This record gives sequence, C-alpha cells and structure tokens, in this order.
Amino acid sequence: MSVSRRVIHHGLYFAVLGPLIGVLFLVLYIFFAKEPLILLVIIQVLPLFLLLSITTGAIPAMLTGVMVACLPEKIGSQKRYRCLVGGIGGVVITEIYCAVIVHIKDMASSALFENILSGENLVVRIIPALLAGVVMSRIITRLPGLDISCPETDSLS
Repeated sequence: MSVSRRVIHHGLYFAVLGPLIGVLFLVLYIFFAKEPLILLVIIQVLPLFLLLSITTGAIPAMLTGVMVACLPEKIGSQKRYRCLVGGIGGVVITEIYCAVIVHIKDMASSALFENILSGENLVVRIIPALLAGVVMSRIITRLPGLDISCPETDSLS
C-alpha cells in the first residue's frame, strides 16, 4: 500500500471513529467515577455531546491517524509500539489543539467550550484522547480498505 493511501485511510478512520471511542470512554468514566445520575443528564443531551466531541476531537484524531500512518515500518508493524505512539500522540496533539483553540477567542467564546478546554477538566481531554489513540492504533489494521499483510498485526491476540 502506498504511503499516501495509508495516510488518507488512517486519517479518515481516526477522524470518524476516534471521537466516538473517546465519548464512549468518557461516558464510562463519568458513570463510574462521578455520580451515575450525571449520566442521565448526558443521555438527555447526547446529540449535543456527540457534536461537541466531534468538533473538538475530529481534527486531533485525524492528525493522530496521519502520525500513526507515517510511522516507520519497524515501529508501525509492532502492535505495542504502534499503540504506545498512538496513545501518546493522541494526548499531545489534543492538548496542542486545545491550546490553540483557547487562544483563538472566536471559537472558544461559548461557556461550554471554555469549560471543556480549561485546565480544570484535563482528565476530560486526556483520558478519551489516550484511549481512543490506543484503541484506534490497535484496530486500524483490521478496518476495510487497508490491505496490510503483516504477521504481527494479523492477529488481535
């Protein structure tokens, strides 16, 4: 597979599936770490919650996918290293992206954006970015359209 095709596939898959995986882990975190009653409030505003997660998470997820696609063959073919780089890259890229958004006052003018992007809610950004980066780096070779045939990545065990 050519590098440009791999970059496009990884970027699109990460951008589409990454924020959704992040939302799943964030909802589970809120359910188990906070009060379960807050989950009822989140379910009531789930469409807005998903829209917010996609608008704040799609670009960092896409950039993380491009980064994972551009890994050297020696690192990218090993599951452990690919997941490690995907998780760390997801966190770093998300934090840089959020810092840029905070400094652009037009995009961060709503109270909801300012609350999520503030330093107080660091775990709300780091945990979903880390877990989405790791999960997407793990399953990216099993998604359709990617004909990567590497013995290390062919089994999910």
